[in-house]
Order: sequence, then C-alpha cells, then structure tokens
Amino acid sequence: MVELRFAALPEYSWPGGTIEGEVDLEVDKPARSRDLVLTLKGQEITQTEERESTVTGVQSGQSLNPRQQEVDFLGLSLDLHDALPYTDEGHVAPGTYRCPFTFQLPPDAPPSIASSIVPAQPSFWNARPAGAYIEYQLEARFVVPLWVDTVCRARIPVFSTRRVLGALSPMGSPPDPNHPSFVIVPDPKPLLPGSPFEGGYMVSNPTGKSLRVIELSLRRLFEYSVRGLRRSEAAPEFTCEIELGGREPTYQGRFSMPLPNNASMTGPWQGTLLRSYWVAKAVLEVELGFSHTVEAPLNPV
Repeated sequence: MVELRFAALPEYSWPGGTIEGEVDLEVDKPARSRDLVLTLKGQEITQTEERESTVTGVQSGQSLNPRQQEVDFLGLSLDLHDALPYTDEGHVAPGTYRCPFTFQLPPDAPPSIASSIVPAQPSFWNARPAGAYIEYQLEARFVVPLWVDTVCRARIPVFSTRRVLGALSPMGSPPDPNHPSFVIVPDPKPLLPGSPFEGGYMVSNPTGKSLRVIELSLRRLFEYSVRGLRRSEAAPEFTCEIELGGREPTYQGRFSMPLPNNASMTGPWQGTLLRSYWVAKAVLEVELGFSHTVEAPLNPV
C-alpha cells in the first residue's frame, strides 16, 4: 500500500512569489517505483456544454455534450528520486518520507481567474462549471513501471499584489438639443480593489423631460473560446444609482461606488484561450421616453 499527499501548503501565492510545502509518502512494504515527480502547472481552461439532438432507435431527445480546452502557460517540475531510499534499483523501502519542495513563480504569472463559481466540493464528473479559468495545480506522481501511478493533486490560488482593474476615460451620450444627454467624468486614478469608483456627472435636459436616475455599473467581462466555439460571460457586477428625479434643465454632482477587495477582483488578462477585462456602463433613464446607454472598457494601466 502506497499513500501520497501534500502537507504544509500555503493558502495562496503571488506573481514572483514562492510555493513551498512537502510531499508525504507512506510505504508499508517494498514498493515498485521508478521515480517520484512533482510538477507545478499553470493553465488556461475553458469549458462549455452544448445541447445536441440525439436519435436512438425510434426515440429522439437532447443530450449535453461537454467541451473543454486547456493551454499550459507554465510548467515547472522537480525530480524527487534522490529523496527516497531504495532497497534495490526498482523498489522503495518501507517507511514514511517527507520531501520538502519549493517552486518560484515568474514575476509575470497571471492571477487565478474563475468566471464561474467553482463548488467547494466538486462532483466526480465535473469539477468546475462551464466558464473560463486560470488555475495553478500541484501534482505529485509516484511512478510505477507497467502499472497505475499513485497521484495526488492540489490547487494553489495566485493573487496579484497590485490588482489594478484599469482606468476609465470620460464617457457619455453626445449633446442633443432635442433630447437629454449626460457625461460621466471619473476621477483620474486607477481603479483598485477595496477603493471606491468615484467621479462626477453632468446631465443636460433641454426639453424638460422627466429624468429618473443614472444607473452606473462596473463588471468584468470574459471572452473565451472552447474548441472553436466562442463564448462570453460577465461576473461580478457592481452598481450604483445617481438619483435625478425631476425636470431640471441641468444636473451635476459626484458619485461613489464601493468596490470589494477579494479574489474575484483581478486585473485584465489577454491569453491564448481567454480575455478578461472590466467594462463600465451608464444608463440615463427617461420617464415616458427612450433611455440613453453608454458602455466603455477600462483602459489597462
């Protein structure tokens, strides 16, 4: 019997940081083995499920056809062969062995990303929902010649120490003497997790329409491909409302939208399979009239 597991792993790491821990191996009798190999892999993963029509005999219906694509952007490995005692050339001696290891992440390593929430206890068949991901995975493999290897795996989140979301240029609807228009002027500073999205607004209402609110939102957009199929998702999304509620010819003031500081607040990323960036949207709601909508991506910083 051979048992393999990770111990003393960090809760997370960061670009340019280290991932340290140990691999614990328990062998109750001499075990055939060629090697003990440890790898750290960084991957872009995209996954979707397509409904397809099926015909079986005289019955027809629909089935879910899962599609997944992976691209490695990081691959590091350690050979732990010399950390184990061998009774002969091909057998590891019985005992309990603790093999410490250290991996160094490159400074430009992208942060972990998940466009969908991965369940804490994923099912056997589907470890993650459809979506786009950047993941870092440790794997320890006890290599057994001509037999099934013993393997253990663990995911390590990687968070950026400075998760700049981007910066937004002024945005708004064009001036129109016959219809209401508005301009959003954000403060000239990069948007950071945990800091508010702030700025000013100016509204022109030359025809005296009844104006309700400006709905301002900020969301992260994912664009990705899965074996030729292109998909897009948006999450998370943060909103605030600028109350107008009147027929005044002009409105102006300031707004502030609080932003959380958590693992979902990652900066823009352009990879092989997926692109992630932040988008701001403003909607001027006009009572008994057409709303005005403007949308603009944040500029990378």
